[in-house]
Amino acid sequence: MSKNCSHDKSLDIIICTNNTNDCDLLSTLNSINASQGVHIRIILVNDSNSDIGVDYSGFNITIINNGCNIGLTKSLKKAESHVNTPYFDRIDVGDLVHPRRFIEQLTALKGDESIGILGCVTALYVKDRDRKKFFSHSSLIDDHSQLYEQLIRRNPLIHGSIMINKYFFDLVNGYDDTVLVAQDINLYLRIRKVCKIAILPEVLHQHTFKKQGSITLNKNRDSIKSALQSRLRYLSLKEKMTTPFIQYAVITGMQLLIPNYFNKKLRMLIWSIKYVYIK
Repeated sequence: MSKNCSHDKSLDIIICTNNTNDCDLLSTLNSINASQGVHIRIILVNDSNSDIGVDYSGFNITIINNGCNIGLTKSLKKAESHVNTPYFDRIDVGDLVHPRRFIEQLTALKGDESIGILGCVTALYVKDRDRKKFFSHSSLIDDHSQLYEQLIRRNPLIHGSIMINKYFFDLVNGYDDTVLVAQDINLYLRIRKVCKIAILPEVLHQHTFKKQGSITLNKNRDSIKSALQSRLRYLSLKEKMTTPFIQYAVITGMQLLIPNYFNKKLRMLIWSIKYVYIK
């Protein structure tokens, strides 16, 4: 039985912004606006106490003004209640999309209604001040069981690259507003129990990590801790007894035990070990 009776090509896209980079926001909006084959509405959450500094009159946008900074998870919870299409996206400010990305994902999801989350291969860049350099492509895992195994120890999806089937999303009550960071891995761990997760093999998305103003050590520790807590809560006992999870838990525990003032090189060494052994 079909879970989504709509056969049109309408798509809602959630973007949350703290209103600190108008250029990146405009680039993302223009990239989305160039998409082919779909009718898009952008749900833009302004998570700040100031007005959006971008002229958005040429875009199909619904603005949600928080009036102050309430954080990403609570902003996402606000936005999800405004989604009116059977499938939707969440995209980060600064991300760029291929013109065919949304129609390719929409077609694939409608072709297999057992898929709840569909990502795509993402080109990853690193930007240091005005210099932007290609870093790598995100993982391509085309086997569902392998993808689930990856979730035990790492996040194989770039959250800005995913399209979500709202039926399954609602089935697990969407984002958990008590999870303030790493809310994406928390969602994947819950939703995988009711549907499949997949990745399209095409490079259809671009995400840039910024060295300047990047995530702080405190926030990074919070994210690592939150992801570990979600895995401890939602992985089965059998999954937690596997070698990959034990390796992940030990190395993650070492990361969390190192105080913020400790030698940064040692912290990077542990991160490198984790990357090599549990990738």
